[in-house]
Amino acid sequence: MKPAIFLVFLAGVFPCFLKAQKVNSEVKLKDLAVPNAPSFMILDISPSLIENPTTPKEFAFGALQTMGQGEGWPQNYAMEFTPYWWIKPEKRDVYQFLGLKKSKEPVVAGVENVSRYNPFSGMKFTNISMAFVNKDLIPDTSSLSQKIFSIGLRSNILKYNRPLYANELDKEINNWHQAVQAELTVLQEELNQENDPVKRRKLQQQQNNKVLPVSSDITRKINAIINQKPLFSWDIAAAYSVYGINNDRFRTGRTGIWTTIASYFPFGKKTDEGNQNYLDLLLCSRYIHDNFSLSQSRLVTSNSLDAGGKIALEFARINIGAELLQRFYADENRSSKTRAVGTISYRLDNNLYISGTFGKDFGPVNKIITLFGLNWGFGDEKIDLPDEAIQNNN
Repeated sequence: MKPAIFLVFLAGVFPCFLKAQKVNSEVKLKDLAVPNAPSFMILDISPSLIENPTTPKEFAFGALQTMGQGEGWPQNYAMEFTPYWWIKPEKRDVYQFLGLKKSKEPVVAGVENVSRYNPFSGMKFTNISMAFVNKDLIPDTSSLSQKIFSIGLRSNILKYNRPLYANELDKEINNWHQAVQAELTVLQEELNQENDPVKRRKLQQQQNNKVLPVSSDITRKINAIINQKPLFSWDIAAAYSVYGINNDRFRTGRTGIWTTIASYFPFGKKTDEGNQNYLDLLLCSRYIHDNFSLSQSRLVTSNSLDAGGKIALEFARINIGAELLQRFYADENRSSKTRAVGTISYRLDNNLYISGTFGKDFGPVNKIITLFGLNWGFGDEKIDLPDEAIQNNN
């Protein structure tokens, strides 16, 4: 009787075991950003001073070099991390990630409940950056480089997605639930029809290694929806820097706070990966307090306001843009300065970006800059699809 009891036990346990092992309810986020760090941007050495508001990766590392200095290896480094990805990573589903909440009541009688979006949900992705720079940023007669340390943070304050964004996501998640149930039913039926314990165990192992094709395809569609760019996004950032004048003296360099608003307009043919081409329009304003500013051939403390914008064409792997910033000084005796540059960024893979800048920087009329940067992203960011429908498909 013991073997018979054991088989009955297996027959009861295998369905639960199958569901627990077979259903991959994770969505791996592929298009998180590896942005320019605010700790670089405060020093005006970032390839772009007007950064797209985006969802950052868990950790990023950046290296930056100014071309034409005769230095064969980058001297400037930054690191950036997002605490959200490190705090309670378990049981984080797509609704929590996107700031969506199911409506308790239908919006219109007879219409299925849909998710409501919290436009402030991006604040949880606030990230912190630090930079170590070896560069002459003090406009004095000495050409010696300073050892500079800066720290910054960035947060998304407000974000609005396109109409029907939540509806489309709900629809695909429901499709995923139904596909999972159908695929599990087929696999379970195969298992139930096999009475030989040895063959049954072998079949179970084969099924554990089998990919559920239909639900996997829907998961890719869900990822495409998640990665859609918003209609409107608003970020704020701030940074603080310390200059090492020599080995014994360290002085506050620059302190700044800035804000960026952006809109993204899709164009071109929509693929299975969603919209990949966008026209980016961005506006930026920055307040900077600088303890080492050059005015009339002497170093002074200055307060200034930067205002400008950026326009860019964004494709699947490449972003080409032009940005213009005008710097206005609080001192009425100082004339404003302009930064006008072209920018390009190329994504080598999902975690590695190469970027470059060429154009006129703030300062004298002929101050031309050429910057080259590399950004690496680290982390395996995943979120779960709601699993209640695996147990009960409504």
